[in-house]
Amino acid sequence: MSGGKESIPHTPFKENRTRTRTGSGSGSGTGARACEASRSGSGAVGIRQKNGSGPVRIGRELFFDPKYDAVQIALLALGLPQKSTDANGKAYNNARIMRSYVRRIGEDGFRQLAYQQWRENAIDGEPRSRAAAFMSKLWNAWKGGAA
Repeated sequence: MSGGKESIPHTPFKENRTRTRTGSGSGSGTGARACEASRSGSGAVGIRQKNGSGPVRIGRELFFDPKYDAVQIALLALGLPQKSTDANGKAYNNARIMRSYVRRIGEDGFRQLAYQQWRENAIDGEPRSRAAAFMSKLWNAWKGGAA
């Protein structure tokens, strides 16, 4: 190369560190705090955007904004399904499991761990199982281990 900058190959993990979602949300848990869904234990998830339309920019501000439900933000930002099934056919309600951790470790601790996992995914690349990586972090925080 003669005097110019070196060309860096395309890397999909580093290019888009801020994810966005468009739409107006739908389903039974679309309130700012998932209203009755979180109290009834169904774990329903949805998100109402700030003005009812337009993209929601996922970043530090969104993770720590108290007007949004912590579990909704974690599921949206980490790209986790509300419900999932493992290889053996066992069903998991990720939203319900996360709500139990919010009660155990507190909402502030949960938001911090969700933000930490989101940043780790952006910097280190996606883990093999995003749900397992985050649930492990929550378990360690609840048991008092290092996250």
